[in-house]
Amino acid sequence: MKKNIILPILLILSVFIFCLSVALKSSINSDSASMYIEAMDMANGNWLLNGWDLSTVPFYFTDTLLYAVIIKIFGSHEIFMWIIPTIIYTLCVFISSLLIYSSKKNYIGLIALLFCVAMPSVYASNFTLAMCIHVGTILLSLTCVYFISKKSRYAPAIIILMSPLATFSDKIFLYYFTLPLMVAIVFSLYYGYKKKKECFILLISLFVSVVLYKLISFLSCTYGIITTPWSAPQKFVEYDRFLFNLDLLIKGVIYYFDAFIFGKELGPQSIIYAGRFLSMSIWLSILVVASIKRFRSTVIDTYLVIVPALMPAAYIFSNLPVDLMTTRYFSYSFITGTIIIGRYIQECKVKPIALIGMALFLIVINFQQITLNKPKDDYSRVAKYIANNNLGDGFGTFWEASSTSVRGSKNIYPVLFDNGEFVNMNWLSKDAWYSTKSRYIVIKNDDTEISKVSKEFGSDFSIIRFGDLAVISYKDERISVKR
Repeated sequence: MKKNIILPILLILSVFIFCLSVALKSSINSDSASMYIEAMDMANGNWLLNGWDLSTVPFYFTDTLLYAVIIKIFGSHEIFMWIIPTIIYTLCVFISSLLIYSSKKNYIGLIALLFCVAMPSVYASNFTLAMCIHVGTILLSLTCVYFISKKSRYAPAIIILMSPLATFSDKIFLYYFTLPLMVAIVFSLYYGYKKKKECFILLISLFVSVVLYKLISFLSCTYGIITTPWSAPQKFVEYDRFLFNLDLLIKGVIYYFDAFIFGKELGPQSIIYAGRFLSMSIWLSILVVASIKRFRSTVIDTYLVIVPALMPAAYIFSNLPVDLMTTRYFSYSFITGTIIIGRYIQECKVKPIALIGMALFLIVINFQQITLNKPKDDYSRVAKYIANNNLGDGFGTFWEASSTSVRGSKNIYPVLFDNGEFVNMNWLSKDAWYSTKSRYIVIKNDDTEISKVSKEFGSDFSIIRFGDLAVISYKDERISVKR
């Protein structure tokens, strides 16, 4: 028994180390940094985030609460911002492997994880190995799916407990889990799935979870607890934006596999890109076949087929796509698509040597150099400069403030330039921050931004530039914001 468990542990540890190395290649953006600051405030006793202006997606139960508990127990450490999301994603990979393996003790199907799940690209890591970017929601979705797949008697209770909290924290949970599973159950009942009682219990559990989510949202708004700002309702895409959305979808898929070979010069590196493009094409081809073959096999198989189709379709026909970063909305499709491929592979009569060859091919083209050093980016250099020069707490424009603050020991509060004045952000910020004055402000290294500061606070400043960032400081604490 002990020998049987050693290999899985080593494989999961290898996935964690590889994913952590990939995660450490990226800086912490301001959205993620702001969530970490929220977690630190919670760990200091403000568990309901009183006084905070949150974003439209609070991530409270899916992400922030977990970070707060860990910080409360172990203290705040900068490396947590990379380690914790990597642990969460590694658990996603682990549950994905269980969903593949538990299908008739399917060892060979685990090879499918090498396409884009167990060895994600740097681009994919922005959506799977970063804080505050739906990975907690993915973990809760997969957890619910796993308990349903095991026909656990606790599955309905888990759905009723997890789903309302997950949906309240991140509404995309509805599209990742609740709606696709409802559709899968309806399909299964329509096509004569024998275990009708089981299906009806799950369906009732899903409806109850939606009602509870609505109740939690109502109570939150009524009593002003963890409230989020109003957001514009989602709409269908404008006619002239449809091709734009489709273009983003195609690019998003290609970049997820790090397979954008277009325009690359011929050479050793382009061969790697060509290999990744081939692996992407194979993944898509097998996904189509696996979806046809496994659809209606079980409720879970039907669900796993629906998600990779539903999310990209919803993306194309919605008004949400803005840039490549918005392709994160359908990142869960790559995971569920890979699981359904893994569950199907065992049915294929493929020679073992071919499977070994495919596994080695995927490892070679997806492998990246393992380094476990925190990124030495502009934010860390600015934070070090502020600390070394005893500048104290300060202000910064949104995309520069929180990202710099979490890389050092000083607080840098986000501000917005509006109608010729610097005002408090009212977005991922706390009201109490804006009653102070400061000597400096961190902004984008841009002449237009610099001139705004000069016009507002005076031209008698000193400026230090760090790549894309600039620190403007004065001899006195004159910088304040209008509230």
